[in-house]
Amino acid sequence: MDTENPPGEAEFPGRAGDCLSRPSSNTAFGCQKQPKITLLGYQKDICDRLNAHIAAGQRRPLVVVRTAGGKTVIAVEMIRQAIERGEEVLVVVHTTELIEQTSRKLIDHDLGDHAFIKAGYPTRLLAPIQIASVQTVNARAFRSRKIELRKFGLIVIDEAHHARAKTYQQIVDANPTAVIIGLTATPCRGDGRGLGNIFDTIVLGPSFEELKDAGRLVSSRIYAPQRPDLKGVHIRQGDYVESELAGSDGQAKAGRRRRDALVQACRGAPHRRFRQQCQT
Repeated sequence: MDTENPPGEAEFPGRAGDCLSRPSSNTAFGCQKQPKITLLGYQKDICDRLNAHIAAGQRRPLVVVRTAGGKTVIAVEMIRQAIERGEEVLVVVHTTELIEQTSRKLIDHDLGDHAFIKAGYPTRLLAPIQIASVQTVNARAFRSRKIELRKFGLIVIDEAHHARAKTYQQIVDANPTAVIIGLTATPCRGDGRGLGNIFDTIVLGPSFEELKDAGRLVSSRIYAPQRPDLKGVHIRQGDYVESELAGSDGQAKAGRRRRDALVQACRGAPHRRFRQQCQT
């Protein structure tokens, strides 16, 4: 949870060696502007379908695109169109990494005139595009009421599978006439709750094969050891209880078999190893 900061021209705590500093008049983070992004064919198609849904009265579409499909690029193109129409835009994210990623993509798209609603970041509430931490918006606009949100023409919610939360819902409720575009790769939540409380239609992105053909993904070869002994391990909300898995004898044996299978499969090839709660 973000700590509360009063609004104002705060300095961003830049780190040595990066380009994160107080934004200049035409860029954020002081990053040098890059050439304008050219949309891939499927990204343009998604933007066209979004516009068609919005024109038909479905003003809260959920965009479902696999990881590496370029969801942020799609969002930035829709933001560019909104700015050209003279609308103001709010982008809602839940991590620092997404704030920085969104800012850099906006700069790439010649949309450097943006600011932040996020503890420790520069605040300029009159900027036409606001990149906001959902936690900071909740703290400043709703809990303490230190700022008043404007009426936005477009709201973009990244990682929109989180949008069931009250912190998102109150932002939506405060902007009843806004177009709201959600972005996610995983629309099915672990708790089984749907997203129909916010979104009214789904715009599906390309399949795995289409992304592979576009050079965004690569084929995979899957290796799996034999099924482990999971006696005594319970299932909650559709998945195994992780704490019970970590302590089960079957899981420990499965971990060792998984290690052996991967070592054999990756022998002689560059690879990266990950380890999570298994005895090897």
